[in-house]
Amino acid sequence: MAVGLQVDATTRETNNLVAIVYLMIGMALLSAMDAVAKTMVEAQYPVAQTLAVRSWIIVPILFLWALGQRNNLKNIKTKRWKVHIFRAVIGFCAPFFFFTALGEMPLADVTVLFFASPFIMTALSVPLFKEKVGFQRWISIVIGFVGVIIIVQPGSTTFQSAAIWALVGCFAYSIIGLMVRWMSDTESSFCIVFYFNLGILVIASAFMPFQWVPIPLEDLWMFVAMALLAMVGHIFLTKAFAIGEMATVTPFEYSTLIWAVLFGFVFWGDLPEMHVWWGAAIIVSCGMYILYREKKKAKTITPPVTDLP
Repeated sequence: MAVGLQVDATTRETNNLVAIVYLMIGMALLSAMDAVAKTMVEAQYPVAQTLAVRSWIIVPILFLWALGQRNNLKNIKTKRWKVHIFRAVIGFCAPFFFFTALGEMPLADVTVLFFASPFIMTALSVPLFKEKVGFQRWISIVIGFVGVIIIVQPGSTTFQSAAIWALVGCFAYSIIGLMVRWMSDTESSFCIVFYFNLGILVIASAFMPFQWVPIPLEDLWMFVAMALLAMVGHIFLTKAFAIGEMATVTPFEYSTLIWAVLFGFVFWGDLPEMHVWWGAAIIVSCGMYILYREKKKAKTITPPVTDLP
């Protein structure tokens, strides 16, 4: 019996190690996607257009992938159209406001603000899922939002209104993440991802007659790169959470900050100011503590790994 338990433990540790590598690769790719998105927004391409073109590339690829599977189109059958539509509308807001904020703020600053999502998800799990959140986790949530306030600095001369857009996007991101929990009892992961991207395609495309900016051939690579980075990044994230223990793997999502700082410095010469570092330290510490408490209780916050902006 002892030998069998040792083998299982070794296998689990190996899977977690591989999962961590997958996750960190995925986060690096998605951070690169955010850097491309920032470049596009600064090049005066409307945010809706970037999302529309990204979806025009992603959705056909997902559809062709579904056709190639054994169950064919059964992979995307659903009876919960209203839920998918609602999630797509909310989901459109997450990347829309995230990319809008990127047009005015450094990449690392916006990325740090999105780390508030674990606090929002934990708080919303109480009314939505009737979960019990203990006193210590509530304290962590409050302290985490203090970190957000330190970064945003409302009322100061350094306050940026774009930070509000980042927080609105973070709130939307948290809602669509929580909806994965609710929908996963009847919907497959692929079905959720497909209709999410299809919904964004429809919504973003509706803006195109009014906001379309011609794309020169030399800029086309940015749209293609954005779509491919998003797809491949999400594949790595999905693999990570498929083989690894969520509470062990999730903390490594904070590696995004390393990439955001690196890309921001290399391409824009940006480095976070000291108040951003202090706020980031508080947010990450509180987020890690919440994950620790979740792991201790064998209940983890489900991250929206398939729907990152």
